[in-house]
Amino acid sequence: MSAQPAGWEVDESDFEYSMTLTAIATLDGTEYTEAGNFLAVFAGDACRGVAEASYVESYDKYLYFLTVFSNEYSGEELVFKCYNSAGDEIVEGFTPATFSEGLNLGTANVPAKVSEGVSVGINSLSSTGITSIQVYPNPAVDVVTIEARNLEEVLLMDMTGRLIQSRESDNSKAEFSVSSLPKGLYFLNIKTVGGEEIYRKLMVQ
Repeated sequence: MSAQPAGWEVDESDFEYSMTLTAIATLDGTEYTEAGNFLAVFAGDACRGVAEASYVESYDKYLYFLTVFSNEYSGEELVFKCYNSAGDEIVEGFTPATFSEGLNLGTANVPAKVSEGVSVGINSLSSTGITSIQVYPNPAVDVVTIEARNLEEVLLMDMTGRLIQSRESDNSKAEFSVSSLPKGLYFLNIKTVGGEEIYRKLMVQ
């Protein structure tokens, strides 16, 4: 497994607000969403989020599941950087993002495109209708709850994409018991009645 560059870490407990992206990274016609690559977001010199490219078997592609943190409710400018493991280089030049609390940008089937030509932020979601999703508590110890409008089904998967549990929803809420799971990082594949398919990270402690 590739190691992320030094300084590409973030302490979630230092921040009050967060937003999430399911994304790919493209610059000058080259896609940098591959095994061993990392996508990070910075405010100035401070890292506000980092994710390694993760393979999603059902779509046969790699995606970044990135949580971004801030202490400003909205409007803070963020800059993307990508570590390309194949060339052992840090790629820059992506269009800056605008932070917005609670924003869920991109889905597995229609990921957000981090590039030199697309601004990633609150304005880019003006007509997409992305569902607002709550996953709590996260990190989880015993039970995790997922809430979303028109929720249909939630799949809990490990980092390899293996299905661990699934839950159908009562149209707004689903719950998983995670007390028997090994500690670590998992993925939630959240599906809505409207056809959205959104991934969220879940930390089990």
